[in-house]
Amino acid sequence: MKYDVVVVGAGPAGLTLAKTVAQLGGDVLVLEEHAEVGVPPHCTGKLSVTAVAELGLGETGVLHRVRGAVFYPPSLIPLTITRADDQALIFDRVLLDQALAADAVDAGATLYTYSRAKTFALTPEGVIIRFERQGTLCDVTCRLIVGADGAASHTARVAGLYSKPPSAVRIGVQREVSTVSLVPGLVELYFGASWAPGFFAWIVPTGHDTARVGLAIQPTAPLPASTYLDAFMTNHPVARQKLGGYRVLAQHTHILPTGGVLPRTVADGVVIVGDAAGQVKSTTGGGLYYGMACAKLAGAAISQALQASSDPLLRRDGLMSYETAWRTRFGREIAFSVRARAFLDALSDGEVDYLFTLLRRDASLTQQIAVDGDIDRQSRVGRTLLRHVTAVVKRPRLLFKLRKFFALPSV
Repeated sequence: MKYDVVVVGAGPAGLTLAKTVAQLGGDVLVLEEHAEVGVPPHCTGKLSVTAVAELGLGETGVLHRVRGAVFYPPSLIPLTITRADDQALIFDRVLLDQALAADAVDAGATLYTYSRAKTFALTPEGVIIRFERQGTLCDVTCRLIVGADGAASHTARVAGLYSKPPSAVRIGVQREVSTVSLVPGLVELYFGASWAPGFFAWIVPTGHDTARVGLAIQPTAPLPASTYLDAFMTNHPVARQKLGGYRVLAQHTHILPTGGVLPRTVADGVVIVGDAAGQVKSTTGGGLYYGMACAKLAGAAISQALQASSDPLLRRDGLMSYETAWRTRFGREIAFSVRARAFLDALSDGEVDYLFTLLRRDASLTQQIAVDGDIDRQSRVGRTLLRHVTAVVKRPRLLFKLRKFFALPSV
């Protein structure tokens, strides 16, 4: 078998790239290790309305519309920030992924499910990939392999591009539940080291009495993520009231890449995209929009390289336009989210409560957040918050942490 491009992973980023390359005339094979695209789902399925429009997704698989969020700090005194119009849409990830797969196949890509890439090697004839399909070992030759295989990317590791420490990820667990009582249109976020050490817990409504409930933890946490989620759903003073008679429909565990991007996402014969590249907001672990937008940039660059070179192996120099393009568009935003995540990780529960107290005191600030807040460009409102907090905070240790992680000048 020979193809121009082989994509490892049929998630949103991999499928978006496959469609882009196929539309521009490339011969593309997508390898998906699971028997069904989109199963198991790996996130809340939340996309901003602007991202949905930019990516041309339509509303196939939309389960719920979100207009704001309720934040519960350790003190349990809530802070609610909403807007009049919809901020985001919650998708059925199985339907979304399968729609993207259908689009890629319609564009000319070939999709193999139940196919796990085992290893690959660069040769004068191209990239030779060995994969296992339904128990049978197969080889395929291509000019480029694309790693779209998630946070622990095997492709990036084999290529020598993965250099993150274990602390650069979070372990997430999420349950689809029914028979719950929630306020429609509001995502709920819960903070506290005893509930979700190193991250937070969430309740995302997906219907009139259904939701996605989950949390993420540091890899060094003393207990499994599922144990923390059990405790949160059963014992949290606020959450347990909303989830009182819940019934679990499904549970999924996944890895969130919260430690920033790979130093390089391009090498001879190799391109890395999406979660595999770290194209994710470290504050929340959300990577749907960034991954798909970067995959479009990658697809365009790959198509140009295919047309410009007859070499059996696409070379790094011919693919660097992708690296330049995605870093120019998202690099600073992701870097800000990495600093923000490190800052949040350094806070005690008391400091988290203190910061929420400062926010609740200033109604004009929360209103500005509601109006100007952008879940895809968090640095915009983040800088506003930094200016406000540094002007009013009275705790020296907290000021030290702000200056440490955001390189603020001393006064």
